[in-house]
Amino acid sequence: MVIVGFGFTKILGEKKGPARGKVKINNNVAIKDVQDANLSMGQGKKGLKIHFLFETRFSPELGNLTFEGDVVVLENAKTAEGVMAEWKKNKRLPKEMMPNVLNHVLERTNIQALLTARDLGLPAPVPLPKVNVQQPEKKPAKPAKKKK
Repeated sequence: MVIVGFGFTKILGEKKGPARGKVKINNNVAIKDVQDANLSMGQGKKGLKIHFLFETRFSPELGNLTFEGDVVVLENAKTAEGVMAEWKKNKRLPKEMMPNVLNHVLERTNIQALLTARDLGLPAPVPLPKVNVQQPEKKPAKPAKKKK
């Protein structure tokens, strides 16, 4: 599987009020649909368009972010047909494909979510690295040696 495309179809952010007390942040990502992408990128290859939904909820009633979009993947034709059959039957992607697709979605949406949250004055929806400067430990002074 090769990811050949990514795009947002919806970006929605809403701030409902100021942050008070402890803010709980809940992120969720889901695959909503899989369709034939009608790509002509080589013989024996087939494209799939995977529609996703990524949501962040800030509680208590602080705001929310919603991102929808598509990931386009290129697969060999036989595998792509198996993916489509699995989707039509069970509404899920095969286990071997799911991590790659979701990780790509999370990479792209988390960055956009950080920017959108910043612009709306919401807390960062993902933990950011922090620098912790520590003072060097003071070693106990050694007693002075007496001269004879």
